Amino acid sequence: MRILRTIAVVAALAVALPQPALAQDDSLEGVITRVGNGQVTIRTTAGERTVTFDADTDIKMTRGALNVRSEEKTGADLIRGLPIKATGTLTGNGIDATDIDFRQEDFRTAQQINAGNVEEREALANVGEYDLVSETNVYFTVGSAAINAEGKQHLTELAATARQTDGFMISVLGYADPTGDAAANEQLSDRRAQAVINHIKQSGQVLPGRVMAASAMGELPPEGADDTPANYQSARRVTVRVLTSKAMLQPGR
Repeated sequence: MRILRTIAVVAALAVALPQPALAQDDSLEGVITRVGNGQVTIRTTAGERTVTFDADTDIKMTRGALNVRSEEKTGADLIRGLPIKATGTLTGNGIDATDIDFRQEDFRTAQQINAGNVEEREALANVGEYDLVSETNVYFTVGSAAINAEGKQHLTELAATARQTDGFMISVLGYADPTGDAAANEQLSDRRAQAVINHIKQSGQVLPGRVMAASAMGELPPEGADDTPANYQSARRVTVRVLTSKAMLQPGR
Protein backbone atom coordinates (compact mmCIF):
# COMPACT_ATOMS: atom_id res chain seq x y z
CA MET A 1 0.00 0.00 0.00
CA ARG A 2 2.86 2.38 0.89
CA ILE A 3 4.35 1.83 -2.62
CA LEU A 4 1.01 2.55 -4.24
CA ARG A 5 0.62 5.76 -2.24
CA THR A 6 4.13 6.85 -3.29
CA ILE A 7 3.32 6.25 -6.97
CA ALA A 8 0.10 8.27 -6.62
CA VAL A 9 1.95 11.21 -5.02
CA VAL A 10 4.59 11.23 -7.76
CA ALA A 11 1.89 11.16 -10.46
CA ALA A 12 0.03 14.03 -8.83
CA LEU A 13 3.20 16.13 -8.63
CA ALA A 14 3.92 15.46 -12.30
CA VAL A 15 0.50 16.78 -13.27
CA ALA A 16 0.79 19.81 -11.01
CA LEU A 17 4.23 20.89 -12.25
CA PRO A 18 4.21 23.29 -15.26
CA GLN A 19 4.81 21.51 -18.55
CA PRO A 20 7.20 22.88 -21.20
CA ALA A 21 5.31 24.65 -24.01
CA LEU A 22 5.27 22.86 -27.35
CA ALA A 23 7.00 24.78 -30.13
CA GLN A 24 4.54 26.22 -32.64
CA ASP A 25 5.34 27.36 -36.13
CA ASP A 26 4.39 30.87 -37.18
CA SER A 27 2.47 31.62 -40.37
CA LEU A 28 1.81 34.39 -42.86
CA GLU A 29 -1.00 34.74 -45.39
CA GLY A 30 -1.03 36.98 -48.42
CA VAL A 31 -1.07 37.34 -52.20
CA ILE A 32 2.12 36.85 -54.20
CA THR A 33 3.22 40.09 -55.86
CA ARG A 34 6.76 39.21 -56.93
CA VAL A 35 8.66 35.98 -57.59
CA GLY A 36 12.44 35.50 -57.24
CA ASN A 37 15.00 32.74 -56.79
CA GLY A 38 13.94 30.76 -53.76
CA GLN A 39 11.55 33.39 -52.45
CA VAL A 40 8.34 35.24 -53.17
CA THR A 41 6.99 38.55 -51.93
CA ILE A 42 3.45 38.50 -50.59
CA ARG A 43 1.10 41.37 -49.80
CA THR A 44 -0.39 40.91 -46.32
CA THR A 45 -2.66 43.06 -44.18
CA ALA A 46 0.51 44.37 -42.50
CA GLY A 47 2.34 45.17 -45.75
CA GLU A 48 4.70 43.26 -48.00
CA ARG A 49 6.57 40.27 -46.56
CA THR A 50 9.14 37.85 -48.00
CA VAL A 51 8.57 34.08 -48.01
CA THR A 52 11.75 32.04 -48.42
CA PHE A 53 11.55 28.39 -49.46
CA ASP A 54 13.85 25.58 -50.60
CA ALA A 55 13.76 21.96 -51.78
CA ASP A 56 12.65 20.81 -48.32
CA THR A 57 9.63 23.13 -48.20
CA ASP A 58 6.36 21.19 -48.48
CA ILE A 59 4.29 23.00 -51.13
CA LYS A 60 0.72 21.75 -51.50
CA MET A 61 -2.40 22.70 -53.43
CA THR A 62 -5.66 21.83 -51.68
CA ARG A 63 -8.86 21.03 -53.54
CA GLY A 64 -12.35 19.72 -53.02
CA ALA A 65 -15.38 21.19 -51.24
CA LEU A 66 -13.60 21.20 -47.87
CA ASN A 67 -10.06 21.68 -49.22
CA VAL A 68 -9.00 18.45 -47.52
CA ARG A 69 -7.46 16.77 -50.55
CA SER A 70 -4.02 17.96 -51.52
CA GLU A 71 -1.55 17.70 -54.38
CA GLU A 72 2.20 18.18 -54.15
CA LYS A 73 3.46 21.22 -56.09
CA THR A 74 6.80 22.95 -56.62
CA GLY A 75 8.23 26.43 -56.33
CA ALA A 76 7.49 26.96 -60.03
CA ASP A 77 3.77 26.94 -59.15
CA LEU A 78 4.13 29.96 -56.87
CA ILE A 79 3.01 32.61 -59.35
CA ARG A 80 2.04 36.26 -59.08
CA GLY A 81 -1.54 36.86 -57.94
CA LEU A 82 -1.75 33.58 -55.98
CA PRO A 83 -2.98 33.78 -52.34
CA ILE A 84 -0.88 31.49 -50.14
CA LYS A 85 -0.40 30.52 -46.49
CA ALA A 86 3.23 30.03 -45.46
CA THR A 87 4.13 28.27 -42.21
CA GLY A 88 7.60 28.24 -40.69
CA THR A 89 9.93 30.52 -38.74
CA LEU A 90 9.42 34.27 -38.78
CA THR A 91 12.43 36.37 -39.80
CA GLY A 92 12.97 40.14 -39.82
CA ASN A 93 10.53 40.93 -42.61
CA GLY A 94 9.20 37.56 -43.65
CA ILE A 95 9.25 33.86 -42.98
CA ASP A 96 11.44 30.85 -43.72
CA ALA A 97 8.74 28.46 -44.87
CA THR A 98 8.55 24.77 -44.05
CA ASP A 99 5.06 24.52 -45.57
CA ILE A 100 3.23 26.55 -48.23
CA ASP A 101 -0.42 25.90 -49.04
CA PHE A 102 -2.83 27.36 -51.59
CA ARG A 103 -6.23 26.49 -53.03
CA GLN A 104 -6.84 25.04 -56.47
CA GLU A 105 -9.44 27.68 -57.38
CA ASP A 106 -7.04 30.49 -56.45
CA PHE A 107 -4.30 28.85 -58.52
CA ARG A 108 -6.54 28.72 -61.60
CA THR A 109 -7.43 32.40 -61.24
CA ALA A 110 -3.76 33.36 -60.90
CA GLN A 111 -2.93 31.30 -64.00
CA GLN A 112 -5.54 33.18 -66.03
CA ILE A 113 -4.18 36.54 -64.91
CA ASN A 114 -0.60 35.57 -65.69
CA ALA A 115 -1.54 34.09 -69.07
CA GLY A 116 -2.99 37.43 -70.15
CA ASN A 117 0.10 39.34 -69.03
CA VAL A 118 2.43 36.90 -70.83
CA GLU A 119 0.47 37.26 -74.07
CA GLU A 120 0.70 41.03 -73.86
CA ARG A 121 4.45 41.00 -73.19
CA GLU A 122 5.02 38.61 -76.10
CA ALA A 123 3.00 40.84 -78.42
CA LEU A 124 5.00 43.90 -77.40
CA ALA A 125 8.25 41.99 -77.89
CA ASN A 126 7.18 41.28 -81.47
CA VAL A 127 6.34 44.89 -82.27
CA GLY A 128 7.90 44.56 -85.71
CA GLU A 129 5.21 42.07 -86.73
CA TYR A 130 2.43 44.63 -86.69
CA ASP A 131 2.09 48.33 -87.34
CA LEU A 132 1.30 50.58 -84.38
CA VAL A 133 -0.34 53.74 -85.64
CA SER A 134 -1.34 55.48 -82.42
CA GLU A 135 -1.57 54.79 -78.69
CA THR A 136 -3.07 56.46 -75.63
CA ASN A 137 -3.63 55.66 -71.95
CA VAL A 138 -6.79 56.41 -70.00
CA TYR A 139 -6.25 56.63 -66.23
CA PHE A 140 -8.75 55.86 -63.48
CA THR A 141 -9.22 56.59 -59.80
CA VAL A 142 -9.06 53.84 -57.17
CA GLY A 143 -11.78 51.21 -57.63
CA SER A 144 -13.46 53.15 -60.46
CA ALA A 145 -14.24 52.37 -64.09
CA ALA A 146 -15.54 55.87 -64.86
CA ILE A 147 -13.73 57.76 -67.64
CA ASN A 148 -12.85 61.34 -66.75
CA ALA A 149 -12.97 64.32 -69.13
CA GLU A 150 -9.28 64.09 -70.02
CA GLY A 151 -9.62 60.41 -70.84
CA LYS A 152 -12.63 61.06 -73.08
CA GLN A 153 -10.67 63.71 -74.96
CA HIS A 154 -7.79 61.31 -75.56
CA LEU A 155 -10.20 58.65 -76.86
CA THR A 156 -11.89 61.14 -79.18
CA GLU A 157 -8.53 62.08 -80.70
CA LEU A 158 -7.49 58.43 -81.04
CA ALA A 159 -10.79 57.52 -82.73
CA ALA A 160 -10.31 60.35 -85.23
CA THR A 161 -6.84 59.00 -86.07
CA ALA A 162 -8.25 55.49 -86.46
CA ARG A 163 -10.98 56.57 -88.88
CA GLN A 164 -8.31 58.02 -91.16
CA THR A 165 -6.30 54.76 -91.19
CA ASP A 166 -6.99 52.07 -93.79
CA GLY A 167 -7.68 48.59 -92.41
CA PHE A 168 -7.32 49.68 -88.78
CA MET A 169 -8.19 47.72 -85.65
CA ILE A 170 -8.31 49.01 -82.07
CA SER A 171 -6.79 47.02 -79.21
CA VAL A 172 -8.02 47.72 -75.65
CA LEU A 173 -6.10 46.44 -72.61
CA GLY A 174 -7.44 47.08 -69.11
CA TYR A 175 -5.30 47.11 -65.95
CA ALA A 176 -5.66 47.57 -62.19
CA ASP A 177 -3.12 48.42 -59.49
CA PRO A 178 -1.76 45.63 -57.25
CA THR A 179 -3.76 46.53 -54.12
CA GLY A 180 -6.67 44.41 -52.94
CA ASP A 181 -7.87 41.03 -54.18
CA ALA A 182 -6.30 39.74 -57.42
CA ALA A 183 -9.55 38.24 -58.74
CA ALA A 184 -11.48 41.45 -58.01
CA ASN A 185 -8.76 43.48 -59.74
CA GLU A 186 -9.10 41.33 -62.85
CA GLN A 187 -12.83 42.09 -62.92
CA LEU A 188 -12.11 45.79 -62.39
CA SER A 189 -9.62 45.82 -65.27
CA ASP A 190 -12.31 44.24 -67.47
CA ARG A 191 -14.90 46.88 -66.49
CA ARG A 192 -12.45 49.64 -67.33
CA ALA A 193 -11.67 48.12 -70.72
CA GLN A 194 -15.38 47.67 -71.47
CA ALA A 195 -16.09 51.29 -70.51
CA VAL A 196 -13.43 52.48 -72.95
CA ILE A 197 -14.77 50.24 -75.72
CA ASN A 198 -18.31 51.54 -75.21
CA HIS A 199 -17.09 55.13 -75.38
CA ILE A 200 -15.09 54.50 -78.57
CA LYS A 201 -18.08 52.89 -80.28
CA GLN A 202 -20.72 55.35 -79.08
CA SER A 203 -18.86 58.68 -79.03
CA GLY A 204 -15.88 57.95 -81.25
CA GLN A 205 -18.06 56.79 -84.17
CA VAL A 206 -16.03 53.61 -84.62
CA LEU A 207 -17.81 50.57 -86.03
CA PRO A 208 -17.99 47.65 -83.55
CA GLY A 209 -16.18 45.32 -85.94
CA ARG A 210 -13.10 47.55 -85.77
CA VAL A 211 -12.68 47.16 -81.99
CA MET A 212 -11.13 43.98 -80.63
CA ALA A 213 -12.62 42.22 -77.63
CA ALA A 214 -11.55 43.70 -74.29
CA SER A 215 -8.45 42.22 -72.68
CA ALA A 216 -8.65 42.20 -68.87
CA MET A 217 -4.99 42.11 -67.87
CA GLY A 218 -5.60 42.26 -64.11
CA GLU A 219 -2.96 43.73 -61.80
CA LEU A 220 -0.03 45.68 -63.16
CA PRO A 221 2.62 46.27 -60.46
CA PRO A 222 4.98 49.11 -61.44
CA GLU A 223 8.52 47.71 -61.65
CA GLY A 224 10.65 48.95 -58.76
CA ALA A 225 7.97 51.30 -57.43
CA ASP A 226 7.43 51.88 -53.74
CA ASP A 227 4.27 50.52 -52.17
CA THR A 228 2.38 53.82 -52.25
CA PRO A 229 -0.88 54.84 -53.96
CA ALA A 230 0.95 57.64 -55.80
CA ASN A 231 3.27 55.23 -57.55
CA TYR A 232 0.41 52.84 -58.33
CA GLN A 233 -1.54 55.56 -60.16
CA SER A 234 0.03 54.66 -63.49
CA ALA A 235 -1.19 51.06 -63.10
CA ARG A 236 -4.88 52.06 -62.96
CA ARG A 237 -5.29 52.46 -66.68
CA VAL A 238 -6.55 51.22 -70.02
CA THR A 239 -4.07 51.19 -72.90
CA VAL A 240 -5.68 51.77 -76.30
CA ARG A 241 -3.86 51.19 -79.59
CA VAL A 242 -4.72 51.79 -83.21
CA LEU A 243 -3.16 48.99 -85.27
CA THR A 244 -3.12 48.17 -88.95
CA SER A 245 -4.41 44.88 -90.35
CA LYS A 246 -1.07 43.15 -89.56
CA ALA A 247 -1.69 43.44 -85.79
CA MET A 248 -0.69 40.42 -83.73
CA LEU A 249 -3.11 41.14 -80.88
CA GLN A 250 -6.11 38.96 -81.66
CA PRO A 251 -9.72 39.43 -80.48
CA GLY A 252 -10.45 37.74 -77.18
CA ARG A 253 -6.96 38.00 -75.74
